[in-house]
Amino acid sequence: MGFNNIVRKELHQMRWIIIIGLFFGLALASVIVGTFHYLAEVVTEIPAEIVELLTQYENPRELLIIFDDYTTYIWSQWHAKNLLQVGTLLAIVIAATQFAGEASRRTISF
Repeated sequence: MGFNNIVRKELHQMRWIIIIGLFFGLALASVIVGTFHYLAEVVTEIPAEIVELLTQYENPRELLIIFDDYTTYIWSQWHAKNLLQVGTLLAIVIAATQFAGEASRRTISF
């Protein structure tokens, strides 16, 4: 029973950090979803000669494949980059506030 009270207290203290982190993640997801058609249009306007030149190399070929399918684009942009970055940043901020709170009350001991 005591453990539930401690967890509830900690979540109550971190509620704004968690809400802001979730809002930031949703905003990034919205931007990623909204930019697919714009970026796909930009990529399709690349002249054929340049596309042919770029397909000789590995990374530009993968870039062109990403814009062939909406699901591939969302997966590559969200899971490869933004999800990990937002999650890591949120974990660092939460850990820093927890350590700062314990240090200010002098209840931290290592």
